[in-house]
Amino acid sequence: MKTKHFLLSATLSVFFQCNAQVVNLSVHFPKGSAAIEEQSNTALMAWAAEHQSNHQHEVILRGHTDSDAGDDYNLRLSEKRNKAVERILRKNGFEKIRHTSHGESWPICASTDENCMHTNRRVELIVLDTEEEEYAKEMYESSPQTWFVHDLESHEFTSKKGTKIYLPESPFVGVDGTPVKDYRLVVHEFLTPGDCVQHKMFTRCDDKILQTGGMMYIMAYSGREQLQLGKDKSYDVLFPSQMENPDPLMESFSGRIEKGKINWKPSSFMGIDIKNKGDKEEYRFSSRFLQKDGTYLQTFLINNSMIDVRYGKTDPPMAYYDCPNGGNCELNSDQRAMLIRAIDGNRMPPGTLTFLNLGWANCDRFLKMNEFVDLPVVCKVNGEEVTIQNNNVLILFPTLNVLVCATVVENKLVFKDMPVNQQAVIIAITDNSDTPKFNITEINTSNGAINLELKTKHKEEISTILSDLVWGEKFS
Repeated sequence: MKTKHFLLSATLSVFFQCNAQVVNLSVHFPKGSAAIEEQSNTALMAWAAEHQSNHQHEVILRGHTDSDAGDDYNLRLSEKRNKAVERILRKNGFEKIRHTSHGESWPICASTDENCMHTNRRVELIVLDTEEEEYAKEMYESSPQTWFVHDLESHEFTSKKGTKIYLPESPFVGVDGTPVKDYRLVVHEFLTPGDCVQHKMFTRCDDKILQTGGMMYIMAYSGREQLQLGKDKSYDVLFPSQMENPDPLMESFSGRIEKGKINWKPSSFMGIDIKNKGDKEEYRFSSRFLQKDGTYLQTFLINNSMIDVRYGKTDPPMAYYDCPNGGNCELNSDQRAMLIRAIDGNRMPPGTLTFLNLGWANCDRFLKMNEFVDLPVVCKVNGEEVTIQNNNVLILFPTLNVLVCATVVENKLVFKDMPVNQQAVIIAITDNSDTPKFNITEINTSNGAINLELKTKHKEEISTILSDLVWGEKFS
């Protein structure tokens, strides 16, 4: 008979390296002025001269102010600051420049002392010179939700759209691995079909279709430094869809940018490379999986030993662990304490998902259907066939919570492996200009090939049309 090692409950945690900070340069200004400070002007001129090779890449300028004066004034001032930086960049050969003005809505520190106010009076310069940055440019231009924290306690945050985010104690560390006390949490949410279409947040895991319950992008910063999750740390998210109707088949997925598209991977240790760090202990955790008897099973990898932990139905949940292969599961006190901390995640509300890394996070489940069909699609303007990026030709299944883009097959656009006999919405947008060519139409996937006639629409009109799309409902 297998020995059961019982544990008392207590947060699932893991270390994950974040991506590099996206802001290439921050240019600062005196209070109430659009004249670049002398020191910042010197730095900007030097940066522009040193980055001649970046001329072919698009540059985003984000203008900001401190919290003095009114909203309208600050928006106009941040636009003037953008133009001051743009003039210098154009003199140095940069041509692909776009800018957004945020006024005081996007601070990077929260106090009212002059040092903080000076930090917030800035234009941030972002060069879209990587695949990830090019993909996320729409997100870089929109103000996120921000929370400021000044301690190492655990915290619970509720977003404007109702998402709950749970952070453990001392969640983030700097480059030296030391827990950071003063940080800001930055969140972008993609919870509606319109959000997902605008930011190209598709629902695929490799070649498999996912049904989404909500997506988000979450990061933490200390000043301008991008932080990372500490060792044995993670965070938990309860999406609004899970609050209303918890689905035990939903899993946490993390996003990766591959060939200009987002690809979702299950947020477990199976998707993370295990690296040898000398004598340091290495821990990895899988997601929790619901068993037929109503208990949950979670797999741990501790110093290359596999351990299964089964959570009971009691409240607080009792748990026992054993080795899947019948090996030795005796743990030292540190390893045992780590398991106890991990079990505490079961005290979260039903439907809460655990995430092992910062960045793109998704509440998803795999689509379970048996019959699929390929749907060719042709886009036309004034009756003439036109070429559109496959990322801009989308199919939405509102009742399934699915959004995917077309695939290029022999120079033709095709929706590959779509579920048959389903109501769907086809959306096509030619580009990101103020007046793109656009169309949206309802189809049934059993009707075969699709021809779509595109007409000029203003961005605001397109945004209004997309805002009418709702998950779980038919398009009308």
